Amino acid sequence: SDWCSMMYPRLQLARNLLTDDGVIFISIDDNEVHNLRKICDEVFGEENFVIQIAWRRTDNQPNLGHIARVKEYILSYAKDYTTLKFNKLPLTDKAKNEYRYSDSNGLFRRSILLDKTRGRHFYEITTKSGNKLIGPWTIKEKDFWELEHKGGIYWTTGGDEQPYGKIYLSESKGQIANDFWGIEFGTNQRGSLEVEELLNKRYFDFPKPVSLIKNLIMIGADSNSIVLDFFSGSATTAHAVMQLNAEDGGNRKFIMVQL
Repeated sequence: SDWCSMMYPRLQLARNLLTDDGVIFISIDDNEVHNLRKICDEVFGEENFVIQIAWRRTDNQPNLGHIARVKEYILSYAKDYTTLKFNKLPLTDKAKNEYRYSDSNGLFRRSILLDKTRGRHFYEITTKSGNKLIGPWTIKEKDFWELEHKGGIYWTTGGDEQPYGKIYLSESKGQIANDFWGIEFGTNQRGSLEVEELLNKRYFDFPKPVSLIKNLIMIGADSNSIVLDFFSGSATTAHAVMQLNAEDGGNRKFIMVQL
């Protein structure tokens, strides 16, 4: 009850401080995540729940107890979900490897046009060698032939010679975030090393890594947003904001609150 009484007024204030299209991220572990969801549903409204990210917070796995706890959660709520706009994250190296085809316009990956689950359109397409395919297609016949005319169809040469669309790497705006973040987003060990490199001593327990907070800011804020952290601890959020500004020329500002 003490914890709930401490969190409730702070979250009410946080909601009042948010812009109309603002979003809040809250880091929490297994002990209180169920209570936090209930408090946030009341303060922000169930309809404004955005995502509950599971973050693997540790590089290794302790071999103690009955089961190893290696994750925490990041809850996210919007001030108004109807105006929420999440940005995309940069493509990972794994995602970039999918762009393994190329033509005169550059690297591209294939997009499925013939799909028995999502396809809704039926019409006959004759392949280069005379095979006939009738669908179901994910795009209308008019759109298919427009793509073919512009060189936007990739024809396979084996099997049923299925046609695919082309999605070019140069046109990619990144990828949407998902609700599981692995160690590539940073870990507590990495956060501790970052603080130690700055201060030559580990003054904080379990500080968040800069890369984790950077990714949250990238999806939830614009290049000129104000980012508030009212449990600022080692001020990783300030570090992340300054680093992002240095990387992309943004004008984000931060407010850090310790007490």
